[in-house]
Amino acid sequence: MFEFKLLEPGCYYVVQEKQDGPLSLMKVQMVTDHCVLLIHYGPDFELQEWRRKNDMLHDIVECLEDAKANMWRSFYRNPSEFDFETDDEDDDKM
Repeated sequence: MFEFKLLEPGCYYVVQEKQDGPLSLMKVQMVTDHCVLLIHYGPDFELQEWRRKNDMLHDIVECLEDAKANMWRSFYRNPSEFDFETDDEDDDKM
């Protein structure tokens, strides 16, 4: 178990809030003395919410590196224009 106070502002995290819950992506917008302002990202929504710093998370799966966060932002803003890299030649060799 982890507390929200471990999350750093400006960073994107993949987290699991409850033990049997799904993974989700969130960004820490700002931190105050007692709270954290988060943006939760879903397939069709963005949700801003305040959480207390001592509220619990089941798991912090990953803090996205800047390159991965930029790739995700590009996809999130323009999913139809995102070019997934595939290597069809490797598939033919198998």
